[in-house]
Amino acid sequence: MPNRRATAMAPRWRSSSWWSAASNAMSGDADARSEGRRIAVLLEYDGTAYSGSQYQENGPSIQAELETAVEKLTGETVRAAFAGRTDAGVHALGQVAAFDTV
Repeated sequence: MPNRRATAMAPRWRSSSWWSAASNAMSGDADARSEGRRIAVLLEYDGTAYSGSQYQENGPSIQAELETAVEKLTGETVRAAFAGRTDAGVHALGQVAAFDTV
């Protein structure tokens, strides 16, 4: 009987420049590190006091809060992209946002 060994496999992604750069940066490739990384975050929030998840000039937004927090943490100004959006006053559990860093 052949030796069958279960192995965990990482998910396969279609090739794209940000994924390649992030993968190379994690493996120690110096050239890839200079390109930066894309970081995805999973968000949970109470949206009662917000005008929605996307940036709004007429009121506070989750995107503005996230970008401010990243800037305070890293010193970098970033622009976050959300996988979906919420309207004013809507809560979220598991909303995905991503941003690029240097």
